[in-house]
Amino acid sequence: MAFVVTDSCIKCKYTDCVSACPVDCFYEGPDFLVIHPDECVDCGACVPECPAEAIFEVSEVPTEWAHFTEINAILAPHLPNIAEQREALPEADHFREVKGKGGLITLPPDIRALVAHLLPAGVYQAAPSRCWPGVREIRRAGRGSAEGLEAAPKVEQRRGGGARAGGWRRQARRPGAAASARRGACGC
Repeated sequence: MAFVVTDSCIKCKYTDCVSACPVDCFYEGPDFLVIHPDECVDCGACVPECPAEAIFEVSEVPTEWAHFTEINAILAPHLPNIAEQREALPEADHFREVKGKGGLITLPPDIRALVAHLLPAGVYQAAPSRCWPGVREIRRAGRGSAEGLEAAPKVEQRRGGGARAGGWRRQARRPGAAASARRGACGC
């Protein structure tokens, strides 16, 4: 059984676990880590090293985070490998205790489309920057292409959740769109 990085890692990205891994099976997103399930040797050395307690064995992943098993498997081949410990994100201490951060994953749109069906509903309309300080800045810093993503297919995310092959293009908001679509998930 491989190990899985779950919700608790998002927006924290403590990399203490990376230095403990003997086979370098961690891959780095802009604000989270994933474990490649085919490279993990199931040693468990990373589990006690994670300050956010975000790493679980596949068979022990809490049911509310079961979809992270698939997220790790899908994203690992598209993200750059990380083999050494780095600084945690500046907001890591604030986000460490926050639960339900799956919708806050920062990814380029073409890669996000690969896992959009696994993320919580409504995240595209949510505006968490109104709720948690620093999220807007993190999202801006995370935009653009990361190393190793050039080979990934370009997909356009459409308003209704559908996707179309081609380049990314932001669609304008329709006049008269419901006010709830402009509000964050928390209602602020």
